[in-house]
Amino acid sequence: MPGPKGDTGTVDTSNFYTKSDSDGRFLGLNDKAADSAQLDGLESSRFLKESSSAAGTVQGGGAFTILTVPGHGELRASCANPSQPTVTWRNTSGGDERLYVDDGGATATFIDPVADGTEAGTVTGSATPGTADHVVYMVRGPGAVWIDVFANPTGGFCFFFSRAYGASG
Repeated sequence: MPGPKGDTGTVDTSNFYTKSDSDGRFLGLNDKAADSAQLDGLESSRFLKESSSAAGTVQGGGAFTILTVPGHGELRASCANPSQPTVTWRNTSGGDERLYVDDGGATATFIDPVADGTEAGTVTGSATPGTADHVVYMVRGPGAVWIDVFANPTGGFCFFFSRAYGASG
């Protein structure tokens, strides 16, 4: 049902935007905002960025690199018989690093220095299938990296999920 008919007359367009006025109020398709490097007024360099992530299974006692964090190092994992996950940090930064390891215990472990080419912060998890272990590494050297690791022993192999967040310099 149509509404009531309004007054006839001329529409006042004096307060309308022209096409160029309207276009000037919005960013173009490939344009960049002047403050696009900021979030809530803070420079983007103040936020951690995901630098890498990995998921997969490991079987056997040998250590394998499961996550590489360029400029910092690598997370190594093994799965000893009977399906017991172990993770450790290997420094490949070219210099010394400081390492904090939190395996859920009462206090985190601090290791300083971790020399280039060496491993530190080894944590061995539960061999009970269906359990999950969570380890957090914080690596400081040329910048900082935060690494979350979950490990789950599953009948003959171990499943690992890891994700690194970091900032350089």
